[in-house]
Amino acid sequence: GRSAEQQLRIDELLREVQTLQQEIEKQQQDHAALEGEHAALGVEHTQLVRKDDELRCDLTQLQQSHADLQLAQEELQQEQLALQHKISLADVQCSVLQEAKDMMEEELVNVKAEGQTLEQDHAKRQAEGQTLQQQLQTLQQQLMQEEQGRAMLEAHMTQIQDDKAKLQVQITQVEEDKGQLMAQR
Repeated sequence: GRSAEQQLRIDELLREVQTLQQEIEKQQQDHAALEGEHAALGVEHTQLVRKDDELRCDLTQLQQSHADLQLAQEELQQEQLALQHKISLADVQCSVLQEAKDMMEEELVNVKAEGQTLEQDHAKRQAEGQTLQQQLQTLQQQLMQEEQGRAMLEAHMTQIQDDKAKLQVQITQVEEDKGQLMAQR
């Protein structure tokens, strides 16, 4: 009966050894799986570091673009001020010419009235009237040229306003892109 008991004890010990071996194998598998996950995390970390570097580069480029756009906008504002100054000068010139034209017309009316009144000086007065008419035409041509110049300045100014509006849109876009990049980080 003693050897039967020993046999039972041996069987029991063998089962325990088998159980322990299975547990060791399972732990080894778990350990291998964890090492795999760790390696994957290492790769992911490397990718994230690279992505972070790329985003930093993008941000630097966007900041440079923003600075360039602001500089261009300031230059356009300077140009606009210069054009407004030219337009003001053209307005003054137009006013002066209009005044001279009015005076000439008044003088012409007076000359014609005198011509009608003074029959004997009729020919002389008529000649004076023609001279004044020529002066008036010259003034009218000058006035037309000044007005054309002013129209061209106004068209150029409108173009500058349009360019400025487009720049403002680009600046807003850059700010939005920058905001999105900051949010992603």
